[in-house]
Amino acid sequence: MALWKDGSIPKIADLTRYERGIIGVASIESIDLQDKIDLGREEANTCLKRFLESQPHASSVDSALGEVVITEPLARWVTMLALALAYREAHFSNLSERYKGKWEEYSRQAAGARDELFLSGVGCVSKPICRPSAPAVEVVAGNAPANTYYLAASWLDSSGNESETSELSVGVLSEPGSSIQVSLKAPPPLAVAWNMYAGLTDSHVEKQNSALLNLTDRWVMPETGLATGPGPATGQLPDYYVRGTNYLWRG
Repeated sequence: MALWKDGSIPKIADLTRYERGIIGVASIESIDLQDKIDLGREEANTCLKRFLESQPHASSVDSALGEVVITEPLARWVTMLALALAYREAHFSNLSERYKGKWEEYSRQAAGARDELFLSGVGCVSKPICRPSAPAVEVVAGNAPANTYYLAASWLDSSGNESETSELSVGVLSEPGSSIQVSLKAPPPLAVAWNMYAGLTDSHVEKQNSALLNLTDRWVMPETGLATGPGPATGQLPDYYVRGTNYLWRG
């Protein structure tokens, strides 16, 4: 599961899973959906801080937030918050009752997901591995097939725990006699190796390395082109859950 601090969830595509018409509404009403996602995450982050601070034996809140992973209720909460914020803006832009109803409904669903999260528990990992930045890509000498390639990577720790896969980089080979070389920068303290993922579309990448890549290794595309393998990593599973005691949220 993705780390909360990596900020990769939700995406605009996650909003459309619940509300297909949100793209059209955003276009008509000039609403920046990424801005609403960011605002929803800020609101959820404030609530998470308050929740973690209220727990017995709470450690540093910043440290605790860095251990939070995005379980389904947390992802749904932030998605509903973003949709509610979008429809609230649409309502106030023209005072449409149709938009008001959606704003209020998504606000209720956000509150329900929030309560479900805090009652069932906020998932956390004891040794979080942050998501890499998009990999650095270079065109080098070689004989790889000409094409456009979509490239991503993930970190691994000494126990084999794998981070969420990075954002995509793009490499283009348009002439013969060339290949693609990929490297990762700035490994986090727990990282000891990395995995390489690649594909011919931005919606489908697969693992390329059969053995783990060392931190200083560079991956070069072979002459045979891309390998088939597992899909991208989604991150670490929770090691423990922080649950509210006699939890009741007000407001």
